[in-house]
Amino acid sequence: MTKNRRVSLYVYSKVGGSWKYRPSPNRPKNLPDGSSFVIMWYEGEDANGKARKRLLNVGRSADVAKIELQRRKAGLLTRIVEGKEAPEPEPDTLDTPNAPATTVQDAVKKYLEECEDRCGQDGYGFSTNSLKAYKNRLSFLIQFGGDTPLAAVDEQFFKNYRKFLRECKKKDGKPIGDRHAHNVMATASGLMLDNKNMSGKKVLSQMSYAEKECCPYTVEELRAFFAACSVREALVYKFFLFSGGREGEIANMEVRDLLFADGVLWIRSKRDRSFRLKGKKGRASLGRKIPLPSAFMHQLEVYCKEKGERDLLFPNSQGGMEGHFLRKGKIIAKRAGLNGFELHRWRKTFATQLHESGVSVRKIQSYLGHTKLDVTLIYLGVSDAADEASQEQINNSTLAAFA
Repeated sequence: MTKNRRVSLYVYSKVGGSWKYRPSPNRPKNLPDGSSFVIMWYEGEDANGKARKRLLNVGRSADVAKIELQRRKAGLLTRIVEGKEAPEPEPDTLDTPNAPATTVQDAVKKYLEECEDRCGQDGYGFSTNSLKAYKNRLSFLIQFGGDTPLAAVDEQFFKNYRKFLRECKKKDGKPIGDRHAHNVMATASGLMLDNKNMSGKKVLSQMSYAEKECCPYTVEELRAFFAACSVREALVYKFFLFSGGREGEIANMEVRDLLFADGVLWIRSKRDRSFRLKGKKGRASLGRKIPLPSAFMHQLEVYCKEKGERDLLFPNSQGGMEGHFLRKGKIIAKRAGLNGFELHRWRKTFATQLHESGVSVRKIQSYLGHTKLDVTLIYLGVSDAADEASQEQINNSTLAAFA
């Protein structure tokens, strides 16, 4: 059966209390919320041999609807040459590198390909972890409106997308958190900015989330935790405590990073392991050196006697990089009778203990590897104002006389 070559534009709107399709006027105007333009044509056959009706929702923009109508006509109409139908036109080459993205899904594919090209072989350039995160976040956008024409993405699109994110569920059936939703929206907005579309900025600015409070471990919690550790387990988690290192930094730590003569730990990148430090600009890219307690340094020296310089300090049971510090720490915390366990609290404890011992904030910033002082102040700002020393200082200050 020959295809019906007529392609028509309709308006899908509420008429007399019910939703109906009606032909679009010759000079269509943008539609209000709820209504939409729909392209209708017939193509192929159903099981009964009848022409199959096709519908394509193209949004509320009149300009987008007209462009999409012409594209659809160009894809379906054939030329008549000497009384015979010419071959079908070739489909749009949207997969070629130079072809402009026309739908949201096209834009996502092109954006991720460019991010992948920026990933370096030695761990530098664009982070592979960032690429994984972008793929995960943009999968929400494809699920919501991957077939939407790029020109139809407007502020209302992002408002509907925000509502969609609020209704999304995690694997355990719980809704995704405010922070996750914000990050997903931020990535989508960034994608549209890359395509010279600023419609997501306002919607993103209206979203917020509460920063997760991170409290240091108390002395009693530390004693209970280490009492429940084996000798090696105690060495591992004391290393977290005394170094203030991030999980990835400690997982990639080598024996040569321990400068025993100086009593110093050198946290640095490992290009041959495709590992880089989080701060990749300026001095942060050179690594940082942190003094360790002498007694603990001696324990590490004994522990490393049979190891080579390039051996991992704390490998897994197969000799590879350990990826289960969190899981193993939770098991120890459960044995110790502690309520919960988080690796990030070790960095918070490290920073807080140094601050209470009189170490300057700038020095703590360098130990933690923060590129901005504001981030370090977050580590030191919430609980420190309520400690006994601070209370005593404020009670003895001239301000107290006005109480």
